[in-house]
Formats: sequence, structure tokens, C-alpha cells
Amino acid sequence: MKFRFMKSRRGGYYPNPLYSRVSFPSEDEELKDLEITLEREDNADDDSLFPEGYEPTELTREDVLEACDGDISLLAKFSIPKGVDMIGIEAFAGAENLRKVAIPEGVVMIRFGAFRECAALRKVRFPRSLKCIDNEAFQRAGLNSIRIPDSVEVIGERAFAFSEIDSARIGSGVRDVEEEAFFACKYLRKVVFPKGSVALKHLGQQAFGECRYLRKAVLPRRYNENHPYGERSGAFRGSRIRFFH
Repeated sequence: MKFRFMKSRRGGYYPNPLYSRVSFPSEDEELKDLEITLEREDNADDDSLFPEGYEPTELTREDVLEACDGDISLLAKFSIPKGVDMIGIEAFAGAENLRKVAIPEGVVMIRFGAFRECAALRKVRFPRSLKCIDNEAFQRAGLNSIRIPDSVEVIGERAFAFSEIDSARIGSGVRDVEEEAFFACKYLRKVVFPKGSVALKHLGQQAFGECRYLRKAVLPRRYNENHPYGERSGAFRGSRIRFFH
């Protein structure tokens, strides 16, 4: 199976969370069009989002463009069909007038940049089937507040960066909040994790960095006990937080 690898602004490449090993061509093979082969590790932990051998159904950007006659700026609302497992790479990116989207139960992953720069999108109700919100999925979206369901395990790099979120409730199943996931959310004032959660293992550098009005962060007790203050403060660098609850 082959995917086009997504290049980051910092020169790296975003991995696909479904796969745990990346195979590049050997030195004597020509690397064409940045197309690479992604393989599962045979002995990897069972962290895959889908059962082995299952071919997930993906809503692609081409599907979305077909529904709006090729002009994504005309899109004001969209109902994702039942049976979709993934919302594809940049599926709705740049849909500046999209105000409402219905995400049905069964969607497991929102992929890279799926709703990036959807400035009019104020509210999204995430399904309880969702497990992964990929890199830049809602970057610069107009979301007001979010409630991440307990089913979600990973919030990717810059997933909600530069968005208009004012409050975020993070589900008890979230294991990783990657670097700059909520970076520079200028209206963000409150972040709450369930205090009894034992899942949270990692808050990336500046996960909530430069959130200038952020004064309160409720983190799980076990995370506070197991992680030094320096690591925690690095995740909130540039905010107004002086201590963690």
C-alpha cells in the first residue's frame, strides 16, 4: 500500500498513525515524487486503528469536490455518509464557508489537514468511535469549543493550532497530545483532562504554547505525579498558567 507523504513546515515528514515502520528506497533506487511504501511491523503492539486485513472506507477530497461541483468555497454544510471510516487528507481544507458538518458514528480517524482553514466552522460533534485526530486536522478552523470523546487516543501536531477555541475538554482515553497541538489558540482560557485518567502519557512541547489567555489547566493526577514540572511547563510555554490543578 502506498501513500503520498506529507511534508511539514519544519522540513520533516508526517507519519501515518496506522503504520509503525517506514521503508525508503535503497540508495541505488530513484526516489520519485516522494511516494513511499508504508508497512506494518509484524511484532508491533496492537495499536492499529483497524483490524488486520480490513480496508477502511475513506471520504476523499475528490468526493467532497464532486459534491460541490468543484468549488469548495460554495460548501456551507455537509453530511458525511454512514459507513465512512476515515475523513481523508485535506478533504475539506479551505472550505471557508463551511458552517456545519455531521460526522457519523463509525468514523475512526480524521486525517491530515481535513478541516484546515475552515474559518466558519464553529462546532463539531465528534463521534464516540473516533480514535485519532491527525496533524493539522483543524488548524485555523473557527471552532469555539471542543469536547474530545473518551475514545480518542492521539491528538496530532498542530491539530487545533491557531483555531478560535475558548475551552477544551479532553477525553479520558487520550494518550498523546503532540507538539503544538493547540498552539497559539488566542481565545483558549480553559483546558480540562479527567482527573482520574490514567491514559495520558505525553504532552508535546508547546502543546498549549502561546495560548496567551490560558489560565487554568486541569491535568490527570497520575500525570502530575509522574512528570516533572519542567516538562509540564514546556507544554504550556507562553500561556499565563502559573500552576497546575
